Amino acid sequence: MEHINLANTDMNVSRLGFGTASLHHNIKESRRLEILSSVYNLGFTYFDTARIYGEGMAEKTLGKFLSDGKREKVILSSKFGLVANPLYEKVSLLMYGEKVLRTLFAKIGIHLKIKEKKRQLSVEEVSSSLSKSLTALQTTWLDIFYLHEAQLSDLEDIYKLVPWLEAQKKNGKIRYLGLSGDYENCMELYLKIPDLFDILQIEDSIESTEADILTLEKIPLDIQIRFGYLRNSQGVDKKAVFKEVLKRNKKTLVLLASNNVKHITELVALIKR
Repeated sequence: MEHINLANTDMNVSRLGFGTASLHHNIKESRRLEILSSVYNLGFTYFDTARIYGEGMAEKTLGKFLSDGKREKVILSSKFGLVANPLYEKVSLLMYGEKVLRTLFAKIGIHLKIKEKKRQLSVEEVSSSLSKSLTALQTTWLDIFYLHEAQLSDLEDIYKLVPWLEAQKKNGKIRYLGLSGDYENCMELYLKIPDLFDILQIEDSIESTEADILTLEKIPLDIQIRFGYLRNSQGVDKKAVFKEVLKRNKKTLVLLASNNVKHITELVALIKR
């Protein structure tokens, strides 16, 4: 696996990163750990997670995987702003049960309304989120702490969080702060508070090249991480698409989120060609 230096940081990372958004789709913990082991052995050193992924399950599994001495060998990120359902966090079977019910109802034409996740951005809520992340991940620090699905409407809440966030960087619980989400909201927030955030993790696509807006608008920002390229890739040649992704991101980390180890292995092989 090739490595790159993330712009404006002292972090050297694998050119591809592993996202855990769908890790909980595997009900068995042994399978989740097997996937993490496989991508680690492929050379992945950047692991991205969030409190809300699998209602806390992704962080818990990742923490268990890294607990045998691997933590110091990887770059680990998590997110705040969207939190796990406390009930599902304690009883994961309820989370799976809800998904089964939604699927069954959908087959007979009944689509259950998904309750909108409330954003939690007070100092108390974000402090609690960070504490839970550190506990689940079995670590004392995060390399990157992202605002999850950053929105311009978060601005006032972020202003209030600035002293607390800066304090966490000083006490070593957070190394870098980042924005994760679509290019427009992340860019707007970054420009409003330019001295707070160090890293941009932006959704992009080969078709729309959304992240190019920074260059087109002559905005001197570095996007260190991009994701979302294979999200709607059914019926397309994924290898061909990924070759274009690699050309587009020679100095940018590309985040992959997949449970198909064979597929990931094939994409990693493209880097070496």
